[in-house]
Amino acid sequence: MRRFLTLACCILCLTNYAQTKKGTKLVGAGIGLASFSHEKIDGRTNVYIQEGEKRTLNISINPSMLWFMADNFALGGLINAGLVTENNEPSDSYLTTFSDKHLSVSLGPVARYYFGGSNKGKPFTEALFQINIFDKSTLNYSSETNGIYNEITEKIKNSWTSGIAVGYEHFLNNTIGVFATIGFTYSKYNFVLHQTSLNNPSYSGNRKQSVISLPINVGAAIHFNNSK
Repeated sequence: MRRFLTLACCILCLTNYAQTKKGTKLVGAGIGLASFSHEKIDGRTNVYIQEGEKRTLNISINPSMLWFMADNFALGGLINAGLVTENNEPSDSYLTTFSDKHLSVSLGPVARYYFGGSNKGKPFTEALFQINIFDKSTLNYSSETNGIYNEITEKIKNSWTSGIAVGYEHFLNNTIGVFATIGFTYSKYNFVLHQTSLNNPSYSGNRKQSVISLPINVGAAIHFNNSK
């Protein structure tokens, strides 16, 4: 009798965990509540910009689709579309503090692994890598040193992001779940810039920027079990 009850409990648990079984497809969408970042601006030569710090707030939506390649382990893709607000605080007093708002879209692979949990929900961890495919960021700012006034314009040439996150998904039923995550991401940006001056020749060049972010997301997911 005891063995029968144990076997029945195991079968029941497997049924309740159908959301993360092999062959299941997950379609989800999240909202990035806040993504505060600290950025290190690389020093450049021949341009009147040195080192500084930038604070960023990113509010985004994150649709995703994943396939469970094995029980509890899923691979898929993620799109990140966000409105980015940036405020720059240069370390040199002769630089103008500037701010910018722009739309940014990136996409790439994501892997997620669920562990532990119960029939009510499961914690999970995930890793991602994304490449920026659209960014309307164009910064126009100025600097002044030794009586020379400079106008500077820069645009993003390319960028990538890698990151990890931990989260928890609460299963409302065998199909629908709601989740929340907190993560850590590292991004690298390459900029093209152009400087003009009344007293000096124009200058064009490149600069790099590294970004550390702490994204927080909430969302919902639908689990489609294709098994017969």
